[in-house]
Amino acid sequence: MPPKKIEKMSTQVLLATSGLGEYFRYFEKSGHKMFDANSHASDLLVEKIILETESRCCITFHSDVRVKIWKAFRYQWFRGPGHSLPFIERTEVPDIMLPPKDWVDNDSKVKFNDLESDRQRQVVRKTKQTAPGESGSALQTYQFEVYKRDIDILYEYKDLERCVQEWEKRNPRAMVQEDYREEVIRLRLKNVIDFSNSNISVRKGKTAALQQSANIVFGVQLLTGAACFIMMFIAYTQYSAAPPELFMSFFISSKQVISSVSFFIAMMVANVVRARLKGDPLIRQLRKTVLNCERLMERISDFRIATESLRLSRGEMKASKQQNVDRRKAIEQDKDKEAKAGRKVRQRSGGKRKKKQDPTLALWCPDAGVLDAKEIT
Repeated sequence: MPPKKIEKMSTQVLLATSGLGEYFRYFEKSGHKMFDANSHASDLLVEKIILETESRCCITFHSDVRVKIWKAFRYQWFRGPGHSLPFIERTEVPDIMLPPKDWVDNDSKVKFNDLESDRQRQVVRKTKQTAPGESGSALQTYQFEVYKRDIDILYEYKDLERCVQEWEKRNPRAMVQEDYREEVIRLRLKNVIDFSNSNISVRKGKTAALQQSANIVFGVQLLTGAACFIMMFIAYTQYSAAPPELFMSFFISSKQVISSVSFFIAMMVANVVRARLKGDPLIRQLRKTVLNCERLMERISDFRIATESLRLSRGEMKASKQQNVDRRKAIEQDKDKEAKAGRKVRQRSGGKRKKKQDPTLALWCPDAGVLDAKEIT
């Protein structure tokens, strides 16, 4: 097959669409009279074309003009035929309405269970008793924002706990023996347990490394304390034979005492650094999460055993589904038949019903129940 011809368009047309037709003469002089509009030109190719034009014509485009020329070449592919991805101009992008900087979501009066799951993580509510003399209810609920976030695995566990609670409240007659939905929950719980155990092992390794550093700092603390005591002892023995009037001045101004003070300060700094070592609180939370996940798995197993006799087998479930489908089809067919037969629901008339009159009363007083004009006046 002969090679396809590359369809090109004039650079003058390309620049004229962006209002840059006056710069075509520079591109024509530099040899870029035609441009392949169907090719997806890269940033480097467009930069190369502009740089060659500037170097051959000994000119430098203004920054604003250069940006417009660059966009005219670079964005031509988006405007070309056969491209399902339309190009969106900057002016066509709709504005995003953002709340003010100090805006606070006022949802303190909404029930906690009605809040979104993400919002439930961000707030905490506390109930306090009102002070004597204050008006209103005896107990008031206050809502506080929580700016501290836990790791995602803890929220995953809370989600699974809620799923298990909702599953236990469902009707077991609508479940299948060895229901696959229970298996999905168990699989998610197992993934949470595995992730927690791996995270615990990693954090234990980091804690062990920190403990080794703390032991080294404790050794430095002991050495500096011993050096402080030795320097004080050397200074005391060195100037013990001095006259009592000069002993204190010689003792304080000695280099041994200055070194002893330096060692004492180093010992206190080491003590402060060692006191900052604390256990990782997340390890405890992850261990608690692992235990709770195991309990949830046991709850699922107990619920399955307790409701085994009420659940349907897979064959019965398929039969019930088929019956439901047949019943729906029958109802739809009946509706179609009624529509074709032209049956209409009899509507109740808006007029008043005629009251029945006693025949004996009609013989004695035929005008009973009818008011005369004189009686009305």
